[in-house]
Amino acid sequence: MRGFSVSILSALAAWANTATAAPEGPRGQEHGSCVPGLNGLGARLSAGSEIYCPDTAEFGDKTLRWSLLGLPTVRAVIVPATEKDVSETVKYANRHDVPFLAYNGFHGATVTLEKMQDGLSINLAKLSGVQVSADGTTAEIQGGTNSKVVTDSLWAAGKQTVTGTCECVSYMGPALGGGHGWLQGHHGLLADQWVSMNLVLADGRIETIGNDHELMWAMKGAGHNFGIVTSVTTRVYDIEHSNWAIETFTFSGDQVEAVYAAANAHLLNGGDQPVDVIHWSYWLNNPDADPVNPVIVFYLIQEGVDAIDDQYAQPLRDIGPLSDEPLAGSYRDLSAWTDIALDSAPCQKAGTANPRFPIYLDTFDVPAMRAAYDLYADAVGGDSQLGYSIFMFEAYSTQGVKAVDGASTAFAFRGENILAAPLLIYQPDGPALDQQVEDLGNQLRATLHEATGRDGYRAYVNYAYGNEDNKNLYGAEGWRQCKLQALKKTYDPESRFSFYNPVHIDAVDDAPSSFATCHRARARHPILDVRVLADGAETETVITKCRLRRPHVSSHSTSRVATRLDSQITCLGRRRQGWSRDQQRATLRTGMMSDRIGGAEAAERFDDKMHREIEMDFGIACRMPTARRPRMSKGSMQQQLEAALLYNGLRPSVETATMTELVDIPEPRGLPLLGNLFDINEEFPLGSMVHLADQHGEIYRLSLPGRTIVFVSSQALVHETCDETRFVKSVNKTLEQVRNGIGDGLFTAHNEEENWGIAHRVLMPAFGPLSIRGMFDEMHDVASQLALKWARAGPDAAIDVVDDFTRLTLDTLALCSMGYRFNSYYSQEMHPFIEAMGNFLTEAGERSRRPPLPQVFYKAKNEKFAADIDVMRKTAQGVLDARRAGGEDRHDLLDAMLKGVDKQTGQKMTDESIMDNLITFLIAGHETTSGMLSFAFYQLLKHPEAYEKAQREVDEVVGKDPITVEHMSKLPYLTAVLRETLRVNATIPLFTVMPREDTIVGGRYAVKAGETIVNLLTKSHLDPNVHGDDALAFRPERMLDAEFNRLGREFPDFWKPFGNGMRACIGRPFAWQEALLVMAMLLQNFNFVLDPKYIYSVKQTLTIKPKDLHMRAILRDGMNPTTLQGRLLGMEKGMAKGGAKGGGDDAAAADGYGKPLTILYGSNSGTCEALAQRVATDAPMHGFRAAKVDCLDSAKGQLPTDQPVVIVTASYEGQPPDNAGHFVAWLQNRDPDSLKDVKYTVFGCGHRDWVQTYHRVPKLVDEHLEKAGAQRVADMGLADASSGDLFTDFETWEDQTLWPSLATTFGVSSDDAPEAKSAAAVKVAVSAPRITTLRQDVAEATVISARALTPDDARRHVEIKLPEGMTYSAGDYLAILPINPRETVQRALRRFKLARDAHLEITTEGGLVALPTNTSIPANDVLGSYVELAQPATKRNILAIAEHVADASVKATLEHMAGAGYDQEVKTKRLSALAILERFTEVDLPIGVFLSMLPPMRVRQYSISSSPLWRPDHATVTYTVLNKPSLSGEGAHIGVATSYLASLMENDTLHVAIRPSHAAFSMPSNPETTPAIYIAAGSGLAPFRGFTQERAAMLAAGRKLAPAMFFFGCRAPDNDDLYRDEFDAWEKMGAVSVYRAYSRAPDQSEGAKHVDDIMQVHKDRLIDLWRQGAKVYVCGSRGVSESVRLAIMKLKMEKDGSEDEEGTKEWFESQRNVRYVADIFD
Repeated sequence: MRGFSVSILSALAAWANTATAAPEGPRGQEHGSCVPGLNGLGARLSAGSEIYCPDTAEFGDKTLRWSLLGLPTVRAVIVPATEKDVSETVKYANRHDVPFLAYNGFHGATVTLEKMQDGLSINLAKLSGVQVSADGTTAEIQGGTNSKVVTDSLWAAGKQTVTGTCECVSYMGPALGGGHGWLQGHHGLLADQWVSMNLVLADGRIETIGNDHELMWAMKGAGHNFGIVTSVTTRVYDIEHSNWAIETFTFSGDQVEAVYAAANAHLLNGGDQPVDVIHWSYWLNNPDADPVNPVIVFYLIQEGVDAIDDQYAQPLRDIGPLSDEPLAGSYRDLSAWTDIALDSAPCQKAGTANPRFPIYLDTFDVPAMRAAYDLYADAVGGDSQLGYSIFMFEAYSTQGVKAVDGASTAFAFRGENILAAPLLIYQPDGPALDQQVEDLGNQLRATLHEATGRDGYRAYVNYAYGNEDNKNLYGAEGWRQCKLQALKKTYDPESRFSFYNPVHIDAVDDAPSSFATCHRARARHPILDVRVLADGAETETVITKCRLRRPHVSSHSTSRVATRLDSQITCLGRRRQGWSRDQQRATLRTGMMSDRIGGAEAAERFDDKMHREIEMDFGIACRMPTARRPRMSKGSMQQQLEAALLYNGLRPSVETATMTELVDIPEPRGLPLLGNLFDINEEFPLGSMVHLADQHGEIYRLSLPGRTIVFVSSQALVHETCDETRFVKSVNKTLEQVRNGIGDGLFTAHNEEENWGIAHRVLMPAFGPLSIRGMFDEMHDVASQLALKWARAGPDAAIDVVDDFTRLTLDTLALCSMGYRFNSYYSQEMHPFIEAMGNFLTEAGERSRRPPLPQVFYKAKNEKFAADIDVMRKTAQGVLDARRAGGEDRHDLLDAMLKGVDKQTGQKMTDESIMDNLITFLIAGHETTSGMLSFAFYQLLKHPEAYEKAQREVDEVVGKDPITVEHMSKLPYLTAVLRETLRVNATIPLFTVMPREDTIVGGRYAVKAGETIVNLLTKSHLDPNVHGDDALAFRPERMLDAEFNRLGREFPDFWKPFGNGMRACIGRPFAWQEALLVMAMLLQNFNFVLDPKYIYSVKQTLTIKPKDLHMRAILRDGMNPTTLQGRLLGMEKGMAKGGAKGGGDDAAAADGYGKPLTILYGSNSGTCEALAQRVATDAPMHGFRAAKVDCLDSAKGQLPTDQPVVIVTASYEGQPPDNAGHFVAWLQNRDPDSLKDVKYTVFGCGHRDWVQTYHRVPKLVDEHLEKAGAQRVADMGLADASSGDLFTDFETWEDQTLWPSLATTFGVSSDDAPEAKSAAAVKVAVSAPRITTLRQDVAEATVISARALTPDDARRHVEIKLPEGMTYSAGDYLAILPINPRETVQRALRRFKLARDAHLEITTEGGLVALPTNTSIPANDVLGSYVELAQPATKRNILAIAEHVADASVKATLEHMAGAGYDQEVKTKRLSALAILERFTEVDLPIGVFLSMLPPMRVRQYSISSSPLWRPDHATVTYTVLNKPSLSGEGAHIGVATSYLASLMENDTLHVAIRPSHAAFSMPSNPETTPAIYIAAGSGLAPFRGFTQERAAMLAAGRKLAPAMFFFGCRAPDNDDLYRDEFDAWEKMGAVSVYRAYSRAPDQSEGAKHVDDIMQVHKDRLIDLWRQGAKVYVCGSRGVSESVRLAIMKLKMEKDGSEDEEGTKEWFESQRNVRYVADIFD
């Protein structure tokens, strides 16, 4: 074996493509002299760029490649510093006809690179960096960034994405070939994550492309052929598992069969390898394990565990490995475990040739594995020159890869499970050895390929040797090759990018026969443009763009057969005069045939002189001879499309060729000129928007005077419109009105306005973690005021929740951002600013919806609007003037606005802009946070389990101590509560965007450029496709970190309460800290009770809040307001200890005690400066004193050598902080040992949204100090501010690392330090009386109409206008507070001998009664409205009556009725106390006793028989009037509620409330796909009338619904066939199919008397819908429910051919409240 020094795993990183940055030389100059010269290229490049010529010492290092086989030759190395430098270099090369090759680290190993001779090498090392977006969903990665830098930077930010496995390669190199990685089982390939990119094209142009650009298809898998990527925006994900495990097995060569059979059976899982499992194996020589043959090193890797699960590892253990080594660690350990870390030997350039011969496999063919092993062992054994080679088998989980549509990218091999490649390592020794190695590699690959049975092998382009053809690398499908060639011809016609496994352009321009393949291939091309000419209009061209939707190709077989493809082609053309909309838009369903069938011969006979053009969008012109063109009428779009396809080698399937209209965006009918203006409710526009979304589906359009608005309400469409490459923020009409008051503030500015950019850049640092953390005490101050107010109000006070939270958030914002106190809790009236602001926002919303009338009609409102604006701006001006006059030095937002300078423009914010943004902060910040807090408490109070969990968490984390900022990061459940609150009740319920250009959303809806699109978060946040059937439920568990992150990965943009992208809420960290603090403080100290009369409704201004929410606050732990104040101030423990002690560094420094210490910081936002000051403060307690605390730049060239140096620094956008740049530049150029006497340590901090701030500069400083000979006296510390633990991490580093290390190094003991002096103590300056009496949560409603439904008036219908703000869903109940029947009240009056006009005055001696007390009230009202007169008497009632009887026999009778005779004489006959008194007239019962024994009047619930889509503020009730002989035989039994309803007439008032139905008894969450089966008798049809009415409204709006059946039982068609006309109309439109059973006329209902009979008659249809996933609903009596149950069980047994009744019962019960739900009443 050859003896050069290579690790036994030295080639494990060999499959990498690109890599690390080279050392940098002096800026802005050409190094050496290039021959021939570069003719001024350097002058065109930026100052930071560099050029290295062959005569420089650095040139060799900058051109040394990892593999020495197939080397390019280089004229000069260009190191661009900017994207524009890359562009200029490419343009220069093109002008001078010089080839060029871009790279990152020379790890590409394909022999095709040798085609680049005497060219320019473009080294992208300086284009390095990672920046996470503000919303944490994407990151921008520069084109030259190393893979490890990406991994580490994202990890520091709590994020991950798919990257290559080897640390030394670049991120971009593997990705351009698709890119395999550890996390692909979850998310797909590296390239699958891309959102957009910047690239330099072959002609030097800089292009930004997104996923809708045709070139992006090619970049994802064949990107090396089309451009130089300078940056890419990629999706990133929260870290799901930080813990990973590996178990490394070593097997002998004779165990090949057992190992790979086990891998097939237990790991590959038939191509569905678990997402958390990865296995690699290598065949390599290890003389210590086997001195003769290669061993098998098998890596088994699993995420989320500390040890590999036995189900995966045990089968390998059972084989009997030579060794077995388990390890546990984190994701970042994987590269080191597998010996491919940055400093591992395989990542080094060792002077070897390293060719690979890759092949993809579906499975391990065990005989082929044996044959390959034997061949490989013979070749690399003994003293072979190939002794350090490795045969690699990589098997990642492929679930995420396969989840991506195979036609959506150029990567062609998504169905493959294993990537195999022999890596043959040798020292170059002439062409003969090279050829021998190539032959061996081909033979090994062929051995594995022959077992696959495929015509051609499939190879990973990033591992390619270079002798593979394009079909091997990019897919054999004709359409793929055609598309790649066509794109190549369009974007690189001169083949400038032709050195890395290039796509070859065939000579197709003048070869019609070559077109045939492309024509046929186009059938499977996802984007197709067809240009068609119609007869009689030869000069007019109609362009129709066609997109194939979700193509699917049948599986391949080993023989060459025709494959069939059914593809959906959606066509959208420019409208032509005379063409109808149907002709303009069409869908052609085609069955395309493979290249063996049809079209080739015809294509070869094309006549290129007479033709009509059909052109594909990727640039291939295809010809159709006019002479052979069929005659086509101008109106036949289908004929034109079919002809176009046929004459281009495509064969439309005759049986499937149909025409259907594309989907227009649904739009409700409007009025002339005004459009849909009156479809929006002025008081609650959001309710109208939601109502229309429920009716029309995920998208609809409204026409308003002068504009149209599109509303989208599904997660999928919201996600699409959040793509900032296609859509930008739209300042909608309401915000345009808000601009009258706040101009171009951050919230209302247009994207292009300069003031927005200046303010955004100036204020971003002010919202940094230190700034927000520094606001905690003032936040605590205001929150304490709120808590004390509530405590002092007492436990019975009704708290106006929204009002108090509004005061809280406004005061907090004003104090923290501008040092201004509104002192809202010290005045009953709100500050004038607050009232003006509220009026202003309300009017702004109304002005945006005004009818276009002359302004004279709005004169008064306009004047008030102007006056409110004046109040707001004068207040802001006053704050500004006071700050300037007072000279107060506060580091707050106002200070940032006054002093901050925009580094991009050099400008400060103007006074106008400052005032605009002061008001903006007050409006946007206080409105949203107060709404969030109000909704959160409402939701917690409505969900006791969630309340308990939240309060328990606060108790466990905070206890009874004062809340501190450190607690904020330790409240995961409370965080989930707030997230879920904003999901269910997004306080900003929508935001608006607009397309940058005409576009298609959802694949089928056309939207014009500039048209406003409303992202309706109120609906998209509740999308059942994301959250399932309980999407409407408040369930914080779904928003805990793990589930929240999973949802974010699977459903991007599912949660958008803070807006989107660059225009997302800048104040989110402020709001989140404030909300967590307030929630924790209140839950820690109070219990809360919701006002029992509260009816949920929403008030809308610019945001939404719960309307009129009240609750009571009851202090916990036996506290009173005084003790609460002590707890809030931390005085309970503090006073007991006699006050807190502290010390300062000033005194220590003054008396000269302690070892001197230099503390240096690099800081832009102030965080690191504060940490440096913390070190200075703590130093005296550890025997040191701060001799100097200053910025890093102050130490340039003069680092002290007589004392330790502590450096605390960050980075800013990848560069040193402003006050550290000079120091860093100086440090990078120090000679070795120049700082050998310096003793130092470094602490780095940053925020994960500014990734480079976290790593680059602290590590660079640490590294270069060490290189310069400085001595590190304490290990470096790092912290992430975004975790909320920055100060905790820093203090841990101080206590456990810094001070112990310094004490040891310098012999200083803290025991000798004098007692620290106390620091200055921190001081903190601190009517409807019946409703009320009965405590019912009802409100006043109005009867619109009432009518009989049957001839006998027994079944009736009433329509009710609901109280303002009351809403419902189909299937809900209407709770009604009734009045006793007049006849019953008269009976009571007679029994107690009361005149009809008698009054009662009720007093009590303690205790609560549900009666009006201490006032005179008519007896008729008391008896009619407050008590249940018909309630059956209780035994206690009867005994109380007996006490007032003198006759012993009567008393004995009553006592018997209260005893043994109770069931038979009272309970069964439902005998009331009034009835007993009427029977026993001798009883002299006082009326007070009688009233006290009666229960209070209660509400009754009725199923609502309407849908809110009919009228959202109207509801109908269908009921049966109860009036029948009483069971006692004495008089009639009159239903209390039904008789009350029957008495109501138009315009009568009544008291009602909405009660939600059982969650399961509601419309299916996906009515488009879930069929419904309704079953009812009589008035039980009520909810199904509502469901059907809703379905009819949806159908009328254009939605397509799954079928619905309704089995309805009644007496006879002319008696009680309720709502027959309505159901007939709905049935005609397809909303439902009704099947009736007439019990008294079965001859008219197919012989069926009851619903179970008619179900049997139509059992086939019923069973068919059940198989389609139907949900069954039953409403009726227990008898109806039982008959339906038995009928369903009977059908089940008949269908199954079973007699197992018990088993069928179990099956039926398993369906309850899942697919079978019943609402039973008797």
